[in-house]
Amino acid sequence: MSKVNYTNSIQSKILGSLGEHTVERYLLPNGMTIILKPDSSSPISSVQVWVKSGSIHEGRFLGSGLSHFVEHMLFKGTTKRSGREISTTVQAHGGYINAYTTFDRTVYYIEMPGEHTGVAVDLLADTVLNSTFPEEEVEKEKEVILREIDMGQDDPDHQLSEAIFETAFREHPYRYPIIGHRQVFESVSREDLLEYYKTRYVPNNITLIVVGDFDRESLKTSISESFGQSARQRLEPVYLPEEPRQLAPRLRALHEDVQMTRVAHGYQVPGLSHSDTPSLDILSKILGNGDSSLFWQVLREEKQLVHSVSATNWTPGTVGLFYISMLCDPDQRDAAMTELKKVIQEVASNGVSEEALQKSVRQVLVGEVNVRKTMSGQASRLGMSEVVVGELGYAKAYLERISSVTCSDIKRVAELYLRDDRLTIVTHNPNTIEPVRASVAVVEAGSLDFEEVQLKNGVRVLLRENHHLPNLHFKLICQGGALHESEKKRGVTALMVTLMTKDTTRRSAGEVAEAIESVGGSFGEFSGNNSLGMGIEVLPDDQDLALELLSDATLRPTFKEETFEHEKSSIGRSSRRAG
Repeated sequence: MSKVNYTNSIQSKILGSLGEHTVERYLLPNGMTIILKPDSSSPISSVQVWVKSGSIHEGRFLGSGLSHFVEHMLFKGTTKRSGREISTTVQAHGGYINAYTTFDRTVYYIEMPGEHTGVAVDLLADTVLNSTFPEEEVEKEKEVILREIDMGQDDPDHQLSEAIFETAFREHPYRYPIIGHRQVFESVSREDLLEYYKTRYVPNNITLIVVGDFDRESLKTSISESFGQSARQRLEPVYLPEEPRQLAPRLRALHEDVQMTRVAHGYQVPGLSHSDTPSLDILSKILGNGDSSLFWQVLREEKQLVHSVSATNWTPGTVGLFYISMLCDPDQRDAAMTELKKVIQEVASNGVSEEALQKSVRQVLVGEVNVRKTMSGQASRLGMSEVVVGELGYAKAYLERISSVTCSDIKRVAELYLRDDRLTIVTHNPNTIEPVRASVAVVEAGSLDFEEVQLKNGVRVLLRENHHLPNLHFKLICQGGALHESEKKRGVTALMVTLMTKDTTRRSAGEVAEAIESVGGSFGEFSGNNSLGMGIEVLPDDQDLALELLSDATLRPTFKEETFEHEKSSIGRSSRRAG
């Protein structure tokens, strides 16, 4: 038997064994989804509650980390049990309880001896549906999470990851950290927390998954008695904007008091259910999974340019990132980036060997086998298929697609997706090193290129030098405009932005006008269908005044009643004349 036929035979056996299971899926009258998979190979059960509510579902609270905050609070007490009773009951029955939050879900789980599966179901039903959010516990956990946020900001790897998501995604909520931005999280109240909990933690937005050694009929009765008693609720749809196709490379540099340089490359790729995802997953294994991968062998072993390098294809939903990370000495950064690009270009041009392909396919299949060795792993795979993809049979179908990936598929997806116009690069450098220079950041007199800087609060700043004339032009642009106005409040955007250029906490409208006109400058506003903003033009010596006026108008407007009435009347007269 040839090596390829032998490999295919092994793959067929693996796929066959992974497909041999009986899963029951049904709905409770209140809309809750139940998935049961009996497995008596071990006297353990994994009981998992998947709430389809993660950081991307926070609506008007985006960037606050409310989903993660709720996760912290759900074991703090219910209408029936105190927080201590919850943990004591789990321990008394030999179990383990925990939870986690991601972009698209929050999962609560208990691992427990199979004979006590019903206890785990009752506990999770109580915590997920009946939590009370004691006020003193809310304040305690808020401080805990604030420390988590601060710890993340002290971690270079965390900073790099957060920065590339914020830079690579311009519209999709993946750009917001799961834990939330500190300043936004600090403003969250207990009332905000309860509002979010009551609107998202409803039976028709929850999936219960139980895998393990349990009696099916007895467990169904327990599920009906615990989860089935809560009524179906109205579930507000959450708008998730589609991420636009990236059209040009993006570059961002971070500088800290560190010794090493970290580099992240993120290529925009399609999401989890796309037909190219299995090929991209295999490509990530070939390029950057393990010591025998192409990146490791070329960049670390042969060229000795990096301390570590890895690649993964991150595809949670409808859009993802083919993510490559490197750790290197600062003076090796540019050379390492050049060699990395050469490896990618070689694969895109000439493809990979059959041996490299089969090795990576085998890695994926063996990884799936290893995941399924535990009840928890099996439950997680079912949850991913049901809650994230929306197709319970997805896992098996995905593995079948993995096994059919060819060398030509690898070459095609490398050429199609690992291109500069899909690329975001973020570097985390010592303070002494120069930032990466690339076409996206070239700044030349008369050039149409811009340098992009991102402030810590998320504000993007585009800078372009042009010495043709001695003037400075500042323009602040926000998303908004007529498309976001309610039917009965047409024109509110134009009125709002006009008032922002008038009275502030530092100056009256007259003083603002006097300040800008005394230096021969101009200060105005604009609004359209999908944007609004303000612009200031001054001579270079007056840049501080311009920035002060612009920041006051943006952050400190007062919207005085008399100015409001005057400008509203003026806009009304202008509209009538135009009509």
